[in-house]
Amino acid sequence: MILLLISISSSYLQGFLDHTYQITTAPFRFRSEDWSIAVIIGANFLYLYNLDEDIISIVPEATPLDLAADLVRPWGEPRYLPLPIAGLFLYGNLKKDSKLIRASLASFESLVISSLLTVTLKYLCHRHRPPAGPYNQWDGPSLVHEHLSFPSGHAATSFAVFTTFARVYQDRPVVSLSCYTIAGLISLFRIYDREHWPSDIYIGSLIGLITARTVMGDMKGLEIGLGRLGLRIVTF
Repeated sequence: MILLLISISSSYLQGFLDHTYQITTAPFRFRSEDWSIAVIIGANFLYLYNLDEDIISIVPEATPLDLAADLVRPWGEPRYLPLPIAGLFLYGNLKKDSKLIRASLASFESLVISSLLTVTLKYLCHRHRPPAGPYNQWDGPSLVHEHLSFPSGHAATSFAVFTTFARVYQDRPVVSLSCYTIAGLISLFRIYDREHWPSDIYIGSLIGLITARTVMGDMKGLEIGLGRLGLRIVTF
């Protein structure tokens, strides 16, 4: 086991740097189709952004869904996920399951990169959460550890991790569908908890999806672009 960890460490850690670089510098390599999708994403965000308060206002309080929210919430927490991912990695090695090994390694990398991206944006934006202020209250860059609504870390984390497993096990529709369903529920319950505006969830989910698709090798070298990440844009 130790030899295995040593043998993968160099290339694996380099992947963290390479994929982070690919994602953060992607706009400099966009082609026309990528800019078209970026415009659609931006338009959808603005449309949803203007509906944030209306949507939050109709979210019910204290319903039987509270129990379900409590059950799924931890699966979007970056601090809780490394342990089960490590367990899957060890189990995959024990059973010599190459797919599980690949999924666990890729999901951990996706988790780290998506967390880095979301935390950076949170401290650059300092958007107030639903209970703390209006939807359009943004305080801008600072190191203050409050008003960190945008984007949703839970949405980014859940889609980064579960999309990875969905891609590895895409030959098993039940597994793939279950992964996307879990990620979606985790994200939606953050709105139910009134911890995020819907537009926070939208951008967080995209960050997770793009991170997972990039880590999984859907994009190679310097050819990264939104149009080639397999995203399907749904307009409102």
